[in-house]
Amino acid sequence: MSSTLLIAGIGNPENKYNQTWHNAGLNFVDFFKEDLVKSNKHHSQTKQIKDEPLDSINVGDTQVLVYKSTHFMNDSGLGIAKLLSFLKIPHSSLILCYDDLDIELGKSKLQFGRHPKAHNGVLSVISALGSEQFYHLRLGIYTPESEIFTSGRDYVLSAMPEAKKEALHEGFLQSLLKLKQEFNLDF
Repeated sequence: MSSTLLIAGIGNPENKYNQTWHNAGLNFVDFFKEDLVKSNKHHSQTKQIKDEPLDSINVGDTQVLVYKSTHFMNDSGLGIAKLLSFLKIPHSSLILCYDDLDIELGKSKLQFGRHPKAHNGVLSVISALGSEQFYHLRLGIYTPESEIFTSGRDYVLSAMPEAKKEALHEGFLQSLLKLKQEFNLDF
């Protein structure tokens, strides 16, 4: 393998959070892995590394490691830092996937070293790594309805309406294309 990428989704691990806006990062990682495996060219191998579940998929010359954080959002940095350190993967090979209330639903941004200022999960990762120099896949969850909530926290922890899931899925497709292009992933 000539390179390794760690694609990490963050959110809240309990079932009651599965369909909340805040779990967009975890849901995207599932979407990414499913798309990669269903292409029939790639097989996923799941293993435990330092008590963290990790899927390993070879895509051409790239080893793609897919991780769904098992920690609550505000402690997301713990597992990610542990994996990067143990596997000796540079921070620059991390793609952190998470919800972003500053970006419209159905859109996304892939940026290196740029993140929203008020996202506790992202701040946890930055604190644990001592760096923000990694890729940020910012998945848009903003809708006009989000403004009726008294706080961003209340909105991101609310259940995602069924009618909005298609727009989120479109954002996932857009994000998948961005990753394929940026990292020359052929699947």
